Amino acid sequence: MNNDIKEKQKKSAGFTLLEIMMTIAIILIIFVALGSLITNFSYLSNFIFARVGSQSEMNDVFSRMINELRRATAASDGAYVIQSASTSSLVFFSDVIGDSNTERVRYYYESGALKRGLVVASGTPVVYDTSKETILILVKNITTASSGIFSYYGAGSDVSSTPLTYPLNISDIRVIKINISITETTRGVKSSRNFTTAVTPRSILFQ
Repeated sequence: MNNDIKEKQKKSAGFTLLEIMMTIAIILIIFVALGSLITNFSYLSNFIFARVGSQSEMNDVFSRMINELRRATAASDGAYVIQSASTSSLVFFSDVIGDSNTERVRYYYESGALKRGLVVASGTPVVYDTSKETILILVKNITTASSGIFSYYGAGSDVSSTPLTYPLNISDIRVIKINISITETTRGVKSSRNFTTAVTPRSILFQ
């Protein structure tokens, strides 16, 4: 009788080593699973914030470009509204300052970035001194497609048709398509996003 009681006391005295090890293993598995979940959530959050950030950045850039191109007009010295146009550069005149004079605006691709150059008209007679051009970097990490950033379309065509071919006749341009591909890096993983818009300067719409 006493032996039976002592045996029961031994069994109820505490956990066995095997039970303790199994408990520790289960706790470790739970912690590993939680760590993995937190890591994945952090990655997803960073990815979403990066996507939203680049979308917001491109919305701001396109809004600026569209606004300036729509208001493009002849230069203060009488030059045509578009000075030059290529796949990587576009130079035109527009009153971007709001001083009733037209400024020389240059959007161009250089060293993986989209940049904007601005030259204010000065002097009498009016001149555009390109040595005084102010440069602003708009977008970095650009990967240009084979067709470039800018493509141009004539009257009666749309951006789904074949663009004008080179050498361009500047006066034939009616629609300007802007296509920008950027590279995003989230936790060491690179991905590419493409942004496209099109605009027609009002001053050449019905020419």
